[in-house]
Amino acid sequence: MTTEYSLYFRPPKGWVELEMEPVKRKKQLHEALGKMRGTVAHADLIIPRMEAEMGAMIDQAWNGGIRYAITTTPETYDNLNLNATFMIAFLPHAAAGGDEAADLNEIAQNMINEKAERDLKDGEVFELSQVEVPAMGKGVRVASILSEPAGDSGEVKIAMLRTFLPYPNGVLVATGITPQIEMAQEIFKFFDAMTATIAVKAETSNDDDTNERAEK
Repeated sequence: MTTEYSLYFRPPKGWVELEMEPVKRKKQLHEALGKMRGTVAHADLIIPRMEAEMGAMIDQAWNGGIRYAITTTPETYDNLNLNATFMIAFLPHAAAGGDEAADLNEIAQNMINEKAERDLKDGEVFELSQVEVPAMGKGVRVASILSEPAGDSGEVKIAMLRTFLPYPNGVLVATGITPQIEMAQEIFKFFDAMTATIAVKAETSNDDDTNERAEK
């Protein structure tokens, strides 16, 4: 018997799916972020930094299991200047043995350690909580607003919401990021609503049946 897991997700209207092939992905990301110019304060600092951060994050996440990413454009919401990206990655089990409860404990401890290692500055946030996603069960939610280097010009703050959801074959990680820290809590609600639509379904096939179909 062979078991495969498929992702089910309901994207919001108007969000654009990011191309996952590396060369096409970076071109699409560059074009999407370029549309933010004139709509975001300090765009000359924030956009190149976001492009580098998101490009590196997507590359790293893809190598570690990313399979899906969407982003807003200035046309996504006519009356709301929302700039955000949402990604879904499949990672290996966080704990040895493949137990979902152990994964949750290990993830929570890793996030506690990550918070302890950071020297949070004024205006920075790093909050952990437990969540329940309808089709996935319990998870670890990490909401953060952290300063990131911006070359020689100082730092910029990026808001990020990560939700770690163990499933039988590993850990699904839903990540939403935005540079609009003044709207972070409202945007996090968007991310939470998107995460709530995620499901991973097992599809089992008989190896003999698969081989028989392949021979025909």
